Amino acid sequence: MLQREMPVGQGLFVSHQGRSALIRLLITILALALPITMTPAAPPPRAAQAFWLKHWRFGPMLGSPAARAAMKGVDAHYIDLRRDRIDHPLGDGVCTDRLDYSDLRHRTRAALAKDIGPFWRLPAAIERPGSVSGWIRCGGFNSAAVAFVHPRLGYLFFENGLVITLQ
Repeated sequence: MLQREMPVGQGLFVSHQGRSALIRLLITILALALPITMTPAAPPPRAAQAFWLKHWRFGPMLGSPAARAAMKGVDAHYIDLRRDRIDHPLGDGVCTDRLDYSDLRHRTRAALAKDIGPFWRLPAAIERPGSVSGWIRCGGFNSAAVAFVHPRLGYLFFENGLVITLQ
C-alpha cells in the first residue's frame, strides 16, 4: 500500500505558525468561556423581584374528595397579590393593613410542613431552586399559606388539607 506524504500545513500536520495561531485561538475561547461558566447562580427572588406578586387563577385542587366537594359551590376562583394589598376571597377578602410577605422564602417540604402545619400533601415541586413558600400575613395574622414555584405555578394551602393549584 502506498502512502502519500502530506505537505506541512495540510491534514493533521500544522506548521509552527499555524500551531501558534491555534493556541492563541484556544486561549481566547477559554478566557471568554471561563467567566461565564464560573458565574454564580442567581440568588432566590427578593421582594423587589417577587414573581408571585400577580393575579393567580385557581387550577386543579388536590385533596380528599370531601375537601374538593366542599369547594364546588364556592364562587372564588383567584387570589390577587400586590405589593400593597391582597385580594383573597377564600380568606380575609381584601387586605391592606400591615400586609407582610417577609415569611416567603425557599424551604424544603419538611421545613414548610413544620412552619404551616402537617395538614397538606406538599408537592415536591416546591423544593425547586428559586421557589418560595410560607405565610402571607395581614394585620399581623397568618392570612394564606402558599408556595410559588415559578411565575406560572403556585399553591394555596387551604382548609381541610385542600391544596389549590395557582396558575
